[in-house]
Amino acid sequence: MNRLIAVGSVIIALLSTSVRAEIPGAHFKDAYTDRQAAMDTVDFDRRHFLELYNKIGATNPVWGKDGADFLNKSFQWLAYEGDWPAFQPDDTPAARDIARLGEALLAKRCDNPLVRCFYGMAVDSLRRDPDAVKQFRFVIEHAKNEALPPELIVSAAARLRRKEYLLKKGESDALRKMVMDNCLKLAVEHPSAKHDRSILFDYYRDALRNRRPLEEEIVKALRDLPGADPWFVNMAIGQSESTAAWTIRPPDPGAPKVNQQILEDYKKRLVAAHNALDAAWRLEPMLPGPARRMLPLGLDGGFPEDESFRKWFVHALQAKLDDREAFAAMLQAMRPGWGGSIDEMFSLGQEAAESDRYDTSLPAEMMLSIDAIADDQQDRQRRIWTDDRYYEPAAQVFAKYEISVPPGRRRDWFRSWHAAVAWRAGKYPDARKQLDQLTTPPALDRFASFTNVPRVVVSYIYAITGPHADLAKLITSGERGNIESHAQEIEALAKTLHDPSTFFFEHYVQVHTAELQLAEGKWLDVLPKESVFHYWEPKAGLWTIDANGELVGQWDEAGLLLRSTLDLNHRYEVQAVIEYEQKSPSDPTGVGFALDHDGTTSGYGLVVSPHFKDYSRYVNFKGVAVSAKIPATNEIHLQFWDNRFNATLNGRKLNIPRAKGKLQHVFGPSRLAIYSLYPGSAVTIHVKAIKVRLLDRPPEGLEDRDP
Repeated sequence: MNRLIAVGSVIIALLSTSVRAEIPGAHFKDAYTDRQAAMDTVDFDRRHFLELYNKIGATNPVWGKDGADFLNKSFQWLAYEGDWPAFQPDDTPAARDIARLGEALLAKRCDNPLVRCFYGMAVDSLRRDPDAVKQFRFVIEHAKNEALPPELIVSAAARLRRKEYLLKKGESDALRKMVMDNCLKLAVEHPSAKHDRSILFDYYRDALRNRRPLEEEIVKALRDLPGADPWFVNMAIGQSESTAAWTIRPPDPGAPKVNQQILEDYKKRLVAAHNALDAAWRLEPMLPGPARRMLPLGLDGGFPEDESFRKWFVHALQAKLDDREAFAAMLQAMRPGWGGSIDEMFSLGQEAAESDRYDTSLPAEMMLSIDAIADDQQDRQRRIWTDDRYYEPAAQVFAKYEISVPPGRRRDWFRSWHAAVAWRAGKYPDARKQLDQLTTPPALDRFASFTNVPRVVVSYIYAITGPHADLAKLITSGERGNIESHAQEIEALAKTLHDPSTFFFEHYVQVHTAELQLAEGKWLDVLPKESVFHYWEPKAGLWTIDANGELVGQWDEAGLLLRSTLDLNHRYEVQAVIEYEQKSPSDPTGVGFALDHDGTTSGYGLVVSPHFKDYSRYVNFKGVAVSAKIPATNEIHLQFWDNRFNATLNGRKLNIPRAKGKLQHVFGPSRLAIYSLYPGSAVTIHVKAIKVRLLDRPPEGLEDRDP
């Protein structure tokens, strides 16, 4: 029997009570929410860390008071960093702010391990790996002398152990033991405040992320650990067993030829995970965690017959009203492929919207449910929003948020989201209305979830609702002949406009000129000449044009990625000169070109690393590093033809292997991208020259067919 039929019949029954009911606790003013959870986390940190700091560091006359202020800001940053910007207090610092404050304390020779640890967390978040390693080593060295709490030690040790490429010989084994010892200590703390248990378990869970062998060893020790908190132990077992189940899960558990031993082990793990999480929930039903983590177990029949998704979903929201993970799991279970339906998915969003809790993210589940429906239907462009059955209810939700959320950047975040959805729905006046009401710059991340060119879209909204709407509509119509007949008019307009629509018309002129030049087989210089990058969309890092006219890319916590907006298909070549500026000898550099990139994934390309003295060839999404002499400045020439490419580095032709296995491409047109391979590298690059040209025949050595 087909797995979806077998499992679907079970899930239909499990979901049978899920259509249009009231969200549990939605009207309780004291319902536990993300906001309260963040406040509890700050309170926990102050009791566990600030009180200790006051004993061992606050008396220092040089940095004592500044250290306490730094820690308080660090607590707030960590507590709120996962929340939507609209629900973060206005004074919430970012990782960069914490790093800057930490640097000032270190300049004053601050040697307090608590300060050094939270500074390490900030630079770790910014992916400044060498600096993070230095701070976490300092914390580990001072752990015993300063009697640091186990949650701090386990966090420092686990984070340090993840920087494997920077560790000394034997250091990983010592850190492994330290993580294990302190994870066991977490289990016997027995905190007095109820929600402290969840916070301690979050430290445990984060420390063991992607560490399966160690996790299983710790869980084995926890089962027999004297004095261990039963709730903590059951949560640890539930997490371990559910992870193990999904690790060994057969691709199709319902297939007739599936390995029966693996299938039995898989089902055994599901049952063990269910029993442990059920025990944890019964001990503390109002603690977030057990019910939420129970939900994914039901996707392959992991619940007993008398249990349902709805039951555990209700329990999860009773523990935390705006539990986005619980909603995501419930939406997954409601997908048609799992026996649910589109109507049920949308109904869940309607339930959330009717809660009227606009002080939380709960009503916004309406929009997330619609996006989930689009994803299920493989509607990558999310054309679903053009259907008024979805747009109009969502617009009402946005309108209530825009009344309920405090003015300024927080309200503007929802208005930006509303504008992005309205644009996608073709409701241009609605989108313009939201943009006109902004008191801060548009939140481009809300547009980036719909498009790779958010700045162009924002400008287009002004253009399509302004006096030159006919020309804006013509440009986006795709009627090439008609567009070209108005090219001169559009070019003249772009030179005279000085309003928010200007960027859109300038962008068209630049791209139109580029397309003509490329169509003629000419080289196109794509090195930006101004601060506006019409051929490019910055995705990560800080990109500027310096006094020498060079394109400068400075890595930030998101990495380094500049993606071309030109449609180059899969047959083109690129020539460039890149200079690497390394701030620290210990920082790994590795920047190059992706020839097939969608803004997230790269399948083909070349990355050059002066630090590791090698270059990496990426073919069919697989990379292989080759040792070579790599100077600071490199000339790169790449020729891409379908699934193969030639590469020349500093005049020397490189050996690029054929693709093996099933050939893949990123979704949509092939895009050229400049990107950093190593996310932890504080690298700066100077692109001195870059030009592209379309190819009309396969280059020498490449055949006009798939390998």
